[in-house]
Amino acid sequence: MAVPFSLLQENGVSKAYHLVDGPSISNSREGRLLFIARPTTLNVARIVQQIHNDTALRISREYIVAFSPRLTSIMQQELEAEGLADIIDTRSVNFGFIPVDNDVLLLGHPNAAAECVLDADTSVTTEISLALADLESIVGPFRELKSKGPVSGSIISQFLRLQEEKGSVDSNSSSTRDSNMHAVFSIDRHIDLITPMLTPLTYEGLVDEVMGIKNCMVTIESAGLQSQLLLQGPVTSNQPSSHQATGSSSNQFNIPLVSDDPLFAEIRNMHFSTVQTQVLTAKARALQQNVQKSTQLRDSNLTDLKTFVSTDLPVIINSKSSLENHITVTTAVHEAAQVPSFQKRLALEADILEGAPFKTYKDVIEDLIVQGCRLQHVLRILCLLSAVKGGVKASRLDSLLRSLLHTYNYDSVFSLYNLEKAGLLLRTSDHGDLNSDPSPVYLDFAKSRLGGSSAGWSKLKDKLRLMGDVDPDSPTDITYIHAFAGYAPLSIRLLQAHLNLNGFKPSDDVIYPPVVVSRSANARGQRHRSIVVVVFPGGLTYSEIAALRYLNQLEGCPHHFVVAATAIINGSTFISEFLAQ
Repeated sequence: MAVPFSLLQENGVSKAYHLVDGPSISNSREGRLLFIARPTTLNVARIVQQIHNDTALRISREYIVAFSPRLTSIMQQELEAEGLADIIDTRSVNFGFIPVDNDVLLLGHPNAAAECVLDADTSVTTEISLALADLESIVGPFRELKSKGPVSGSIISQFLRLQEEKGSVDSNSSSTRDSNMHAVFSIDRHIDLITPMLTPLTYEGLVDEVMGIKNCMVTIESAGLQSQLLLQGPVTSNQPSSHQATGSSSNQFNIPLVSDDPLFAEIRNMHFSTVQTQVLTAKARALQQNVQKSTQLRDSNLTDLKTFVSTDLPVIINSKSSLENHITVTTAVHEAAQVPSFQKRLALEADILEGAPFKTYKDVIEDLIVQGCRLQHVLRILCLLSAVKGGVKASRLDSLLRSLLHTYNYDSVFSLYNLEKAGLLLRTSDHGDLNSDPSPVYLDFAKSRLGGSSAGWSKLKDKLRLMGDVDPDSPTDITYIHAFAGYAPLSIRLLQAHLNLNGFKPSDDVIYPPVVVSRSANARGQRHRSIVVVVFPGGLTYSEIAALRYLNQLEGCPHHFVVAATAIINGSTFISEFLAQ
């Protein structure tokens, strides 16, 4: 939730439910039900089912349905077809960006990329432009707007059109206000399909990779956790979690991962091995010393005891609880990461990025398939290979497809088709010609992806210094985030290039230049860093968040970065959007 449930209770909310299939609400007797849902056919069907269940049980209620970001005519027609339009109070609610951290804003729209490509539903561009307009009205005008990719271009165009309609750009409102906002830089997810497919090795990124972070929480099971994680992988947005499916269990509990926890705020962007071998050990020793000091208070006066109880003791208790939680999480992630298939995937990623020939890792990919590795993990490798090589030769892809069919069901064929349509997996001829037929949204980009060959990746890798040696314990560059391969997120390197940061310059971008719109605004003095809002329609990864936070900590950086996106993704959740259902 974006707000504590206690706040909802103070405003008259007695219970909260997930909108799922089945009569989950019909057992309650509340006189008024408020549904908050996205305007999708599935959500309308679930709402209709709940109301029909109430009718069958002779339960009379008042129904309010708030569609976010807006009620569409299609949803209204579906309600009318069910004969429920007259008994439901329908409303539109635009939440805009929801701050989930000090520097992270989310729309809460996890399937935006698939909807845009597979369903030709580009309403997410309107959502983001509206959210940016709301943000500008609060923080002041953006002096520059940069877009990279067709979806981002549409977002900026709609944003400018909205501001024109409001008359806020040319009038005496926002354009004359002092602003510390330097720019909005929106970059399509398809510009960088490499970063999501890789395994992040920061603490927060690896926890999400192995266990799945949902609503800033990770679910821990005291028994059987590792076997479940290794066989099934983390819960994706399309799969119900175990506590949702079966209810809470005595051996299951949630651990919050929020910046309010000082220990988590310190370790979240560190390399996992550093957290495991150094930080947690040092924290445990420090805590032990504080506990030992507390035992020396036997002969202290009442004033000292009162001071200890009111100030030191709460800190010790909170530190102990936090440390226990993160040791539990670290242990679970460490054990899961030692499994041979996990290590094979890390090595595969490094080989592909280094440009090793296909024959060197073909057998490894087939072994992962034969061993029943999660389909998402196998498809991630294939999509990474496609992004780096500019496509996969049809003969090689067909050979792997036969292996997929033997291990998985026929749905894998349709999943591959979806990936090809989305431009995530490109099929090429032996001469390098594009054989796939991606969505028109990404056709031009698919044809020019990295020059259409591994030579394009090699050029890009050298220009933007995407690969390099790194010391995870003392990082000097964002390559520490993917330390196994020594890879810096491409999207962030492009941002550095176009903002002339850390020795990079716009000419280093060999993909294609962004579209830049400059606007008049009164810049504040240089006493403070100017703010750059980096927008990722289609989702962003914890790798990119960690990289931007690393840049924020650098001395001399003229900007402070805030990231906004449709959702936080990893390779598996991103691939899951395109899997055949």
